[in-house]
Amino acid sequence: MPYEAEKLSKIRPSGIRKIFDLAQGMEGVISLGLGAPDFSTPKPLIDAMIKALKDGYTSYSPNLGYLELREQIVKKYQEEYKLDYNQDEICITCGAAEALLDVFLAFINPKDEVLIPDPG
Repeated sequence: MPYEAEKLSKIRPSGIRKIFDLAQGMEGVISLGLGAPDFSTPKPLIDAMIKALKDGYTSYSPNLGYLELREQIVKKYQEEYKLDYNQDEICITCGAAEALLDVFLAFINPKDEVLIPDPG
């Protein structure tokens, strides 16, 4: 019998995963649940990814993300939204779930009360 941590048996699938599984077998359903685009990756992005691989960007990035990317994000927010940040206030994450976890870990203490709208 394979070993598993006790806490693993207490984990239940999320509601969105149940709905996603249910929708898989239905026709005409448009899923907005996973954030997956309904279009192919644009060629300029594919070309940029290939170039990055050829240029040696094949390992973990710095903790906050590459400085050049963070500087470009600062520039974009200044030009488009008139918001002033510096590159040290920008952190690149793998997605929204990681970003939210980072925020929760940084600002929420044990026994703090947090209000999260549902659905949210």
